[in-house]
Amino acid sequence: MSQSISEYLSKIKWKDVFSFIIIASIIFVILKMLTGGILGTSLVVIENGPHSSMWPTYDQGDMFLIVKSKPENIHMGDVIVYRSNLNPNIPDSKKLLIIHRVINITKVSTNEGIEYYYRVSGDNPDSNNYVDSYNISSTLIPYDAILGKTVFLIPKIGYLRLWLSAYPFIQYLVIGFLIIALIYLILSPEEEKEKKKEKEEKSKEENTKKEKVSVKD
Repeated sequence: MSQSISEYLSKIKWKDVFSFIIIASIIFVILKMLTGGILGTSLVVIENGPHSSMWPTYDQGDMFLIVKSKPENIHMGDVIVYRSNLNPNIPDSKKLLIIHRVINITKVSTNEGIEYYYRVSGDNPDSNNYVDSYNISSTLIPYDAILGKTVFLIPKIGYLRLWLSAYPFIQYLVIGFLIIALIYLILSPEEEKEKKKEKEEKSKEENTKKEKVSVKD
């Protein structure tokens, strides 16, 4: 039994399997970052537009890589993503994410140390010439509400994220396809060996026929 298992494992094309695992892992990480984030890093997209609140610097479909930064590493002029608390009755996971620029940093000394608060605004001079309201009574955004600051921009690729959001079942189709493909790679060696064997036998038969014909001549 153990010998047959070892023989089967020896027939698997591990190079193809490892390559597939790497590609699948990359796709999984991208999907995870698009839908919630991983290890403090995520991808967010400007959804409204055209001429969004960050226009003309950024606009609808632009995608950002954001990283959770320490409060002291968020500076004036940085573009951050935070969860709005204008509707405190909904869970955090459903709160609106806003991408705006830091225009003020307020530090408050407490018994536990320094607490950081931020005021932000959009870049659009027509629709966002005001400071954001974090909740109904304050424009100060606490550090805990900040998902991170943008570190990298991928223009317009975010339309793919918007499309996946509109059709979430596509994500499950992709994952299903990857699982089926991996199973096929693992189980296919025997089948490929049979095809190779048939091809070799056919080639031998053709060579034998050619040899017979040449002998007759």
